[in-house]
Parts: sequence; C-alpha cells; structure tokens
Amino acid sequence: MRNFIAKIVYQLRANGGTLACVCVSLTCLTGCPPSGSSPAASLQSYVIQSTGGEVVTPGGTTFNVNCPFPTRVAGGGWLSRDTDVVLRASAPLPGGLGWSVTIASTRVFGPLLAWVEAFAICTEQRIGYNVVTINASVSGQSNVFAEMPCPRPADFASGGGVAVGNPDLRPFGQQIVGQPAPERYGVGVRSLQPAAASATFTVSAVCADFTQWPGREILLSPTFSVAAQADQTMTLDCPVGKSVLHGAVMHATGELVTMESFPVNNGATWEARVHHSGLSQTAANVRLQVVCVQATR
Repeated sequence: MRNFIAKIVYQLRANGGTLACVCVSLTCLTGCPPSGSSPAASLQSYVIQSTGGEVVTPGGTTFNVNCPFPTRVAGGGWLSRDTDVVLRASAPLPGGLGWSVTIASTRVFGPLLAWVEAFAICTEQRIGYNVVTINASVSGQSNVFAEMPCPRPADFASGGGVAVGNPDLRPFGQQIVGQPAPERYGVGVRSLQPAAASATFTVSAVCADFTQWPGREILLSPTFSVAAQADQTMTLDCPVGKSVLHGAVMHATGELVTMESFPVNNGATWEARVHHSGLSQTAANVRLQVVCVQATR
C-alpha cells in the first residue's frame, strides 16, 4: 500500500495560475524540486538596475527599469533631488519583469528641469513568487489607506507599490502590515478633488513563501519629527551580509510627501527623503521600514 503519509503538496502561484507539485514517498514527480531540497541560504543573482532622465511633461514621465532574465523584481524606488515633483507611480511591472516609476512636475512657469532616476531590485525567481494588484478608491478631500494582501501560501511580501492616474491624488505613507502572515502591502493616498468626487488607484504587492526569503527581517528606523515646510532625510542599514529588497516610508498624514526612496551602498542601505507641506503648521512623525535578506551581490 502506498505511503500517503509522505505525500507533500507544493502550491506554486505564478503568473496568476496555480501549479501543483506532488512528492509521494519522498519520490518527486517531473517538474518538482529534488527530494529533500531546501531553499538556498542566500538569494542569488541579486542586482540593482536603474535608469534616469528628465521629467519632460507636466502630466508625468514614466521610467521603466527591466530586470535581466531570468530574474524578477523584489522591490524598487526612485531618486529626485528636485522639490517641484510629485509621485504618480512606483510599482512592479506586470509579471514582476521590472519596476515602473512615473513622476510629474508641479512647476507652473519655466522649464521643468527635474531629473529622476528609477531603481529595480532584481533577484532569482523563487517558489511561489507572485505580483498581485488590487484597485482601490478615495473620496475627495480625504485620505485612505488601502491594502493588497499576499495570497496564501505565498503570503509574505518583499515589497509593493502604488499607481495613481488622477493628477489630484497624492500617495503618501507605505508599509508592510499584518505580521504574522498573511502580510499586506498598504499605501496611503490623499485626494485633492472636490468632496463630492472620487477616484481610483492601484496597490501592488510582491509576494512569495516565507521560506523563499532567506534570513528575511523587517527593520524600522527611529521616529523622526518633521517640522512644517522642512525636509527630513532618513537612512537604514541592513545587518552585515544582508541586502535590501524594498524600503517604505511610514507616516499617517497626507501633509508629508515622499520625495525619494531608493537603495544605496550597493543594496546595503535604504535612503528616503520626505517634505512637510506645512498645511497645518504641526510637526509630523515618520519612520522608515526596510526588508532585508541574505543575498549574494
């Protein structure tokens, strides 16, 4: 009689589908990982890709960064030293093939003269890797915090993103929430539209099974207090031997605007800068959240 006690079913979610891999009596069928195999102790093929250019249209310029085959994106970000810009999108490309950043200029007169660099953090594609997206909405003159859950069994996030098509929407705080799993990637969006109006946006999460992120940990910076009309730059280092997969700026007020959020030091550190719009003249608190893993750079 066959020993079904040793039967193990792996669920692999990829490209929106579900694949089954079954090992019976420690003998794996074709297409399954070798019997007794375990995830590598370190993510392989870790690489940071980037591209940059000028913001050439007031409505926004998009910069797509592709991951080299066969890697997939784990996280991403953007850099802009200009203060007359606003984020429209920072999110994974479909299928995790890279990262997309859209930046618009708020300058009314004169040339735009805003330089932007977009980043994609790419690694080997792991078991259960999945990029999931949800549509959300926000009413005029209000804030909303929308969450995209990682589906089981790939229920741990490496990162996520947001995309707004309406020029009157302003993304603000982002963070991984929901420990223990299932985790969710949350994004705050503020609407400058009239109170009677509403608009939609998308929230994305990059997900995989926890065992596929070797040495994964989520770090939090100290809390920074940002005065009205002031900027605050924050950095957070991963432990020695680990690399960043993604960074997120955590704050609960639409008065703080994230001006840049990106990997530095070859992936050992995450840096971000926020600006306080000063609408209320009240200081606001902010923290930096970083996901770190063992990775071969």
